[in-house]
Amino acid sequence: MGKTKKVCLFIVEGIADESSLALPLQNIFDIYYKQKGIEFHITDGDITSKNSTTVQNIVSKIGRTVNDFLNRHHLQKKDICQVVQIVDMDGAYVEDSSVVLDTRKSFSRYPFYSTDKIFVQSLERISQLQDRNHHKAQNLERIISLPKVMGIPYDIYYFSCNMDHVLHNNANMDDAKKVDEAEKFSDKFGNDSAGFLGFIKSVYPKNVNCNKEKSWEYIRIKNNSLTRCSNFILFFCHSK
Repeated sequence: MGKTKKVCLFIVEGIADESSLALPLQNIFDIYYKQKGIEFHITDGDITSKNSTTVQNIVSKIGRTVNDFLNRHHLQKKDICQVVQIVDMDGAYVEDSSVVLDTRKSFSRYPFYSTDKIFVQSLERISQLQDRNHHKAQNLERIISLPKVMGIPYDIYYFSCNMDHVLHNNANMDDAKKVDEAEKFSDKFGNDSAGFLGFIKSVYPKNVNCNKEKSWEYIRIKNNSLTRCSNFILFFCHSK
């Protein structure tokens, strides 16, 4: 990897996330942010919802993720200009009553996300999902306004209910299809920066002022963390 440009590091949860965003973002950076490069680091799961992640250690965990990237690429902290974490909301802020048992066993995978409920397959899973939501929400609250990690400017953006929901209008996509759909999205927007930015702008929460605080206020309300939306457009508004 070249060291002539400072790197904007995107922390994502899975390979499909990188496959979806890498080419469109690279094209945008080549056009608008020529002094910066981009890199991705995959965490293989959601840092914010892991049982081992707490309010007390989540910042240090993100820092370890950054260090893992630096060590892997033989870089130094000064080579990163910004750390951007992208998170799936997964209905984290819904009320407990929105996690319900699917007595009919209607779905092929669980949890199953609808626009106002999270369906699970057993009574035990109800309490587990409720606990996961509380845990994830608490960890998110710790980092939503976090200004820096390891002294590097940091920000976090959400896709709701998850990235598949926003990009492909399918919140419950089979794992086997994720990479194929991601590649289709990348092919569509990889060389179309205006189209990509237009799409990302179109999924910003409706009737919400275009700023970070308002976008997070929106996602905390009722079932909004199950709706199809993202505040990722704010990255392009704030980056220089």
